[in-house]
Amino acid sequence: MGRGKIVIRRIDNSTSRQVTFSKRRSGLFKKAKELAILCDAEVGLVVFSSTGRLYEYTSTSMKNVIERYTKAKEESQQIINPNSDIKDPSQINIHLDIADDNRINAILTVITTTDKKYTTPACEFTGKP
Repeated sequence: MGRGKIVIRRIDNSTSRQVTFSKRRSGLFKKAKELAILCDAEVGLVVFSSTGRLYEYTSTSMKNVIERYTKAKEESQQIINPNSDIKDPSQINIHLDIADDNRINAILTVITTTDKKYTTPACEFTGKP
C-alpha cells in the first residue's frame, strides 16, 4: 500500500510545520549527499528556515561551489549571444503558461541596455509539463 497524496500548501499549525520542515530538510540533505557520492557531482545546497536560520551542505566547499556557479552562469550568458546588449540576466523575463491540454506556451521578453524591448511570439511545446 502506497502513501496518500498530500495537498502542497502552507501548514497552518506551527509545530507540525516545524516538524515537517525538519524531516524534509534532512531528506533533502540526504538526497544531496547521495547525488554527490553516486554521481561524483559537486553539490551545494543552501536552505533558510522561516526563522532565518541557515542550513547548508556541500560536497566540497561552499566557496568553490558558489565561484563555480557564478562562473558558469556568466559563461552561459556569453554563449547565448556574445555580442548581445544583454549584460544582466534580470533583463530576461520568461513567462510560461500550461494550457488545459498540457501544452506549454512560452513568451520570452528581453530588455537591452539601449532600452529596446524584444518579445518573441508565443512558442508552443507539446507534451506533458
